[in-house]
Amino acid sequence: MIKALHLDQLDFNRGEKLLIPIGILFILSSFVTKSFCHLFEFPIDFTIWYCRMSPCDILGFLFIIITLYNFKVNRYTIPKVYKYLFLFLFLCVFSLINAENRNITFLALSIYLYGILLSLSFYNVFNSKKKLKLLVQLIFVFVTVLGLIGLYDLFANYNNLPNIFEPRVVYKDGKVHEVVRNHIRLGFRNASQLGSFFYFYSLILIPLVFARKKIINYRYILIPIFFLSIILTIVFVSYKVTAILSLLLSISIMLFFGRKMLDLKAMMLYLCTISTVTFIAFSINQEIRKQFDYKYRKRIVVWFKPDPTAKKSTDKFIIRNYGRAFRAFKTFPLTGVGLFNYKYYDKNEAHSTPLMLLSCTGILGTGGFIAVFFVFFRNFYRRIRAHTDEDSYFHYYYLVILLFIGSLPSWFYDINMRKREFWIVLAIMMILHSLSGVDSNKKYNIE
Repeated sequence: MIKALHLDQLDFNRGEKLLIPIGILFILSSFVTKSFCHLFEFPIDFTIWYCRMSPCDILGFLFIIITLYNFKVNRYTIPKVYKYLFLFLFLCVFSLINAENRNITFLALSIYLYGILLSLSFYNVFNSKKKLKLLVQLIFVFVTVLGLIGLYDLFANYNNLPNIFEPRVVYKDGKVHEVVRNHIRLGFRNASQLGSFFYFYSLILIPLVFARKKIINYRYILIPIFFLSIILTIVFVSYKVTAILSLLLSISIMLFFGRKMLDLKAMMLYLCTISTVTFIAFSINQEIRKQFDYKYRKRIVVWFKPDPTAKKSTDKFIIRNYGRAFRAFKTFPLTGVGLFNYKYYDKNEAHSTPLMLLSCTGILGTGGFIAVFFVFFRNFYRRIRAHTDEDSYFHYYYLVILLFIGSLPSWFYDINMRKREFWIVLAIMMILHSLSGVDSNKKYNIE
């Protein structure tokens, strides 16, 4: 699956012989999202920093520190998108002013700073064609292996076989009440994190296989198609509604706007394969049908329509969520109520990136966030104007951005800035921007 590409074939800057293995190990361990509190059975308190840290974050901090130490010597750069991310973070600092609990607001700011620095470090360390190829191929193989393990665990759940990762267990009165067999979690805290992880990495893996001008030419296209089918199957069996809907929307946008840049034969073969697998799964497994029906009723119907039989107060969830977020925003419209302080206004968090920013960081933080997206898509528009049709990296970059656009509606329900995989995918999109269609006109190059 991975072409013969050894580390000694790469062009290293100072410290990168150590940085690249650390970065790879970070990605390989990032599927274990259980914090140190969960792993060592400490009291769970998400206002404490080690209850927010996972084992992979030790590697992440080490990766950032070594990168920053070599920043000037290696002439690393800070693209304009990252400059605006730092501006966004600075504007979020003002949310400390009215925060009920400033300690957890400071913790939230630290988490976002960590994500930005991690993404910037990956951007600089892997910013060459050979390094990018190595990175995306390793991600492809790694996520595929995880998918195979997940499918085995799902099969094992239904056939009383030993699991590689323990299934979800529901306790009642201190005793095991139910073993949830139609869910898989791998090393994640819940199936929702699993779905987001596989979905975000699929944004960079789908074009890797289906771009008409590929950055990696596979001898047998059926092998990566099969691997990709495993990855996207995991997105579906995670039952994460936003990931599934975003995946379908992303593929639809790519097919409509990027069809000239797609290998349509391979794409049609893939669609036939995944459709057949999905049909067979629904036909032979009644539990899967029940779970999708349950998720549809719980996650979509009751958002807008009252359910008199619901045991929990989930009626009109989105309407209530939006209403309370706007009430919190009206309290302190300029600076917000403070990051991670929304719980003082509602027992549930603001289940939406725009709502969270509006209520917790006010006009300042929300304006900074909008500016980041404006600069990001302005760069994309400029690259479209400057590209050459023969550039395989532009084809890859263009298709990745189309898929990413399909993920934007999910931001109205999820808070993706807390996900490590989002920051890695952002770094890869920025690398593709810098490698694709660069011409002599400086105004089109990344700043």
